[in-house]
Amino acid sequence: MRSVRLRRVLAATVFVAVLLAPTAAIANGWVLERGLLGGLFANTVWAAPDVSGHWAVYLSRNTVAIPSLYALSKVDLRTGASSVVAADVTDGIESPAVDGDWVAYAVGGDIHVENLVTGAVKKATDDGATTAESDPVVSGKYVVWESDSGAGSDIWGKDFTSTHAKFLIAGGAGNQMQPSIHGAHVAYRDESAGDTQGQIMLKTIGSSAAAVNLTNNTDDQFLPSIGDHLVAWLALNTSGRAMIRYHNFDTGENLSGPSDPDYSIANPQVSGDRILYDIPSGSNRDMYVFDVRAWRASGGGIPLSFAMPNTNQDELEGKISGNACVYLSNGSPTWARLAVPGLSIGSVPTRVPHHGHIHLKGTLTDQSVPIGYAPLRVEKYSGGKWVKVKTITTSASGAYSYQTPTLHSKTNYRVAYDGRAAVAFNPGIARHFSAVSAVRTGWPR
Repeated sequence: MRSVRLRRVLAATVFVAVLLAPTAAIANGWVLERGLLGGLFANTVWAAPDVSGHWAVYLSRNTVAIPSLYALSKVDLRTGASSVVAADVTDGIESPAVDGDWVAYAVGGDIHVENLVTGAVKKATDDGATTAESDPVVSGKYVVWESDSGAGSDIWGKDFTSTHAKFLIAGGAGNQMQPSIHGAHVAYRDESAGDTQGQIMLKTIGSSAAAVNLTNNTDDQFLPSIGDHLVAWLALNTSGRAMIRYHNFDTGENLSGPSDPDYSIANPQVSGDRILYDIPSGSNRDMYVFDVRAWRASGGGIPLSFAMPNTNQDELEGKISGNACVYLSNGSPTWARLAVPGLSIGSVPTRVPHHGHIHLKGTLTDQSVPIGYAPLRVEKYSGGKWVKVKTITTSASGAYSYQTPTLHSKTNYRVAYDGRAAVAFNPGIARHFSAVSAVRTGWPR
């Protein structure tokens, strides 16, 4: 998960299939939505929602209080119960980022990590205003942040489950900023070539290897977001508007996502095969989801996206984790679940005979309705990537069956449905997000 400073840029118009209600969000075939607040609150503003697992967090402040400072709250999505996590009467809370049961945030120029179950607080930094630390992101046992000593910004990290010291991830000439983390992989913007030629870099915590430049050109690129196999960021198109570019580790490619000649896209957020972002719609901003697999299944061309339940007010500051999204809708924290197809896969034996096989079988459904005659990709993990080994087709009942080739070594397999993209000029066509099954392992004796 990641947290970034909000850049107030307009977002792009793309070809989408979407219906807009006059004053409120409406349901559609691929998103279910509900508010996170249980009532109306006067003199209150909200900001910076984030989500992971069954936790959502957000900032709120009372506009008539003196001082009017942000406090951090949590919501247990299983029960709807909410409570304040952290508040500070002097500085207020900034930039929360949640992963599992841990939330990181900035307060008083320092970085704290707090357990949402126990309330235990870990102080990643504790030097007050000596160094300005901001924009924390958290994944697993690592918290990473931007640190500005006055001479420029660097990226630092810490294993907050240990007593080990913090460590430098990226420093040197120019600014290193806007970190995003997944596991031990950190993406960030590097300005060593100048503040108008920012590059997107990737550094692995614990590795002695140099950071990898994912962009490696003279274009200006910014606001990266990293997931398990995608890194997305913003770059300028030929009209000078911010568009989405992304790197796919499974293919090794840099590809172009949604773009518009008149407006700039804002705040790309990655989870799995999907990128959440916001765009303008008339006088307000709306949010959409770009599904990389669904776009590939559509044959490429103009990137097409799925609409969130947008209103005639602003939808913005979105975050995505798995099939869950949070964002501000008309200023209020809102949760939504993407209606992703179900792609089941049966169990396989723990071990199989040498030169044996495993049998992959299951069903593809959309909200319990079978998706028949759909192409599926059988993929195996090889050389650090998921690669396609076969295309199969579901039966009329949505079932599939595939026997792997002879197994000579331990091999991981999965099945993937590339979905179907939204098509503005043919709104009657069925639209599905992509889906990926659980992994099954063939392990010869």
